[in-house]
Amino acid sequence: MPDSSFRHAPPAPAPPAPAIVPDATASRAPHPAPRGVVAFLGEKRREGPWSMPPHLRVVSVLGTATVDLRSAVLQSDRSVLEIVAVLGNVDVIVPPELVVDCDGDGFVGTFTTQLHESARGAPPPSPDAPRVHVIGGAYGACVTVYIQGGTKRS
Repeated sequence: MPDSSFRHAPPAPAPPAPAIVPDATASRAPHPAPRGVVAFLGEKRREGPWSMPPHLRVVSVLGTATVDLRSAVLQSDRSVLEIVAVLGNVDVIVPPELVVDCDGDGFVGTFTTQLHESARGAPPPSPDAPRVHVIGGAYGACVTVYIQGGTKRS
């Protein structure tokens, strides 16, 4: 015979849902900072308003990657853009008001900096301007850093 003193407890109430608190830093940059840019057998473009982290890796394997910094929000006054291109292309577009150092190697490829016509005659960047250090290698590939006018940085 079943024990009548045993009674089932009612189910416990569900815990309250967590509150959603907007991130105060979300309004600083239009888009979250990417961890990297990868073009593998295709094309990848990072342009328009976006947030560039202090260190960004760009990899292109049999593809084309474009990184446009003219409208980017740099998270640091000193940024590193690390590029590896293998049988592909990487184009970096830098506005004339940024200081750019290009220190890459080409192995059966090119790693160059070019001054675009739209930046000719522009004043040199100020001594305290943000600095972008471009490093990496082009292996049977082409990496070109264009100093180019056009869309102004915010």
